[in-house]
Amino acid sequence: MTSLLWSFTAWCAFALAIERHHDQVFRHAPRRLPGRAWCALGTAALLAALAASVTTEGWPLGVLAWVGAAAVAGCAAALLLAWRPRHCLQAAACALLLGAVMAT
Repeated sequence: MTSLLWSFTAWCAFALAIERHHDQVFRHAPRRLPGRAWCALGTAALLAALAASVTTEGWPLGVLAWVGAAAVAGCAAALLLAWRPRHCLQAAACALLLGAVMAT
């Protein structure tokens, strides 16, 4: 579950690095540096999701569970951006915090 939540956070961060989605959420075009910061956050969240999944399940099943969680989270992030793009940032922050609480 932690892997799913952190993967959702990662996909939302990757989406916010894209100018179109950033404009939908924040109502202004991104600057160059914040776009890279969103990509760095997304990469860190995906790596944390992989680490959480591998720690819980072991390498063979952990990688498989991580890929599945990343796929489901990507679909959920895409649906959220299509339905309520202004809620993407809050949902990603909640998923990040809830995943951190569940990991402890």
